[in-house]
Amino acid sequence: MSKKAVDSTSRLRPVALETWLESTRRLLSLEQKEEVETMRDEVATLDDRDNPNVLLHLSLSRSYTGLFGRPVFQFTFPSLFLHKPKPHHFTVGDVVQVRSLKPKSSQKE
Repeated sequence: MSKKAVDSTSRLRPVALETWLESTRRLLSLEQKEEVETMRDEVATLDDRDNPNVLLHLSLSRSYTGLFGRPVFQFTFPSLFLHKPKPHHFTVGDVVQVRSLKPKSSQKE
């Protein structure tokens, strides 16, 4: 190991737990805000069929309160023919927007 590498590791100092937690929460909050902003931009500019942040034809099948009072929603496909969603990047814990589609008769042209 080079002397430079040893010198840089020997300068590390312990960090108080509260300081680390505060820093981590701040960074996670910044990351979440950035993800939400990116998603909003994509929802505003892309057609729902082309947007990887939009899954169509889902029905709410169950809702309940999870850990720490967080709402949990379970969605299903309403038809046997729609069992495979389009490719997407949703994972557990992602912030999502849930909205219903207006019937075609009530949409303005």
